[in-house]
Amino acid sequence: KKPVFPRFFADDVTPEKLVSLMEAQGGRMAIFSAEGGLFSILAGRYSDGAPCIEVILKGHSGDQLCVDRVGRPSEKINSPTLTICLTVQPGVIADLAETKQFAERGLIARFLFSFPRSTVGYRKIPSPPVPETVSLMYKTCIKNVLNLPESKGTDGEIQPHTLRLSKVAQHVLMDFERKLEP
Repeated sequence: KKPVFPRFFADDVTPEKLVSLMEAQGGRMAIFSAEGGLFSILAGRYSDGAPCIEVILKGHSGDQLCVDRVGRPSEKINSPTLTICLTVQPGVIADLAETKQFAERGLIARFLFSFPRSTVGYRKIPSPPVPETVSLMYKTCIKNVLNLPESKGTDGEIQPHTLRLSKVAQHVLMDFERKLEP
């Protein structure tokens, strides 16, 4: 297999290209953006208004993804893993419900939305710098995650690392779920 240059994230990407990126990167990819263009693309910006969300849905659930298109080689990802982090304006979130398939097929339910209180008019100018200890701890954590060794199953496929929550973290998650469920 031809080695590929490691790529950890994308931004302005079509679903078709995202599948190719994920396949090249062992089934893993992240999308980070300060804008909500991804939702316009998923809603059909480049596909005559036909929503194309399969890769996002399966990247969340980890279900096998097989893509066969005329004029392109087949692509298969056994356990796709996709992380998406968008920092968008509240209006972008409100518009998601306008695309019927986003709600009906469970796309909207796969995101965690956070609406922090606006601090406009109350911010300290200039803002204090991030403490060096916090910055160093953050960099160390990111490097540790990126340096985790790959583990492969008996079939040679890359296996995901399992995140195990402490008892305290499990209780925090359960409290969150109880508040969210109603």
